[in-house]
Amino acid sequence: MEEPARTLKALRIDRENEPPKWCTRRFVAVVAWVAIAVAALVAFRIARDRPDEAFASTPTPPVVAHPGVAGDVSPGTAGLAASGYLTARRRARVSAAVVATVVSLPVAVGERVAEGALLAQLDDTVPRARLEQARAEEEVARRTLEEITIRREEAARHHEWRRALDAHGITSREESRRARADHASLSARVAGAQASLDAAARAVSAWRAELARYAIRAPFGGVVIARPAALGETIGPDFRDGRSPSKGLLTLVDPASIEVEVEIHEAQLVEVEIGRPAWVDLDAIPGERFGARVHEIVPAADRRRASVRVWLRFEHADPRLWPGFRAHVEFRSGVAP
Repeated sequence: MEEPARTLKALRIDRENEPPKWCTRRFVAVVAWVAIAVAALVAFRIARDRPDEAFASTPTPPVVAHPGVAGDVSPGTAGLAASGYLTARRRARVSAAVVATVVSLPVAVGERVAEGALLAQLDDTVPRARLEQARAEEEVARRTLEEITIRREEAARHHEWRRALDAHGITSREESRRARADHASLSARVAGAQASLDAAARAVSAWRAELARYAIRAPFGGVVIARPAALGETIGPDFRDGRSPSKGLLTLVDPASIEVEVEIHEAQLVEVEIGRPAWVDLDAIPGERFGARVHEIVPAADRRRASVRVWLRFEHADPRLWPGFRAHVEFRSGVAP
């Protein structure tokens, strides 16, 4: 029995001298982190010493237009083409110059208006009352001037009469002197009354100009494309700098000023010149091409996109051309399309 017991004892696993499990796991983690650090260091040195070879296989991403920005430009396209939008070069967001309530909006969206046409009427009760008061004051000043002028003329005749009597010794010099002083005093009062009348007339002109600010008129002939204001709404000046919450009365565009705005890659700028003809295709009017010519090249480039803005003017006006239409431009050489 001793021999089998001794044999079984020899087959037992001695766990007293075995290292703990946490030591083994820590050792493996340390080795892994060291291997990762060495690999990163080797890759960094290779990229620093040979950057062209390290990134030769990395494809260059194409230049793609961002949503909402006019123009899709790409230096690798075949031929010279670009995409953009129709834009009205003559566009105005009409606002009020004073804070007042809208009492009339005689125009609607899509309506064509002439230059000087009434677009909106604001509540002008206060300035109209001030104008009437200024007119009344002007009338009072005019009547006062007329009265003093008549008295001065009478004083002038009395003074001449006293002078004639004094020359013949019929009257005293004191009376002549008093007549001359009355005439001089009335002459001064006439000058003062004239100044008051001029001031009253300027006040009337000022209040008339102030009253005109309450009638919003079209700065040019065009089409109303937006009318955010509503009757009864109080609006004010639109400073476009964040200080005013006004959204404006309406937006007016001149259809005759609609042009194509595109962006081309700066590497293709040598192929574009003023007057170069082009075809324009519109997504909104499929199957029809419009002739246009390069009208303006903005002398500044977008550093982020490496592009230059180009404006093209249509050769013929068309009422179907609306601002915001997507346009695809194909530049041509030779004669105009």
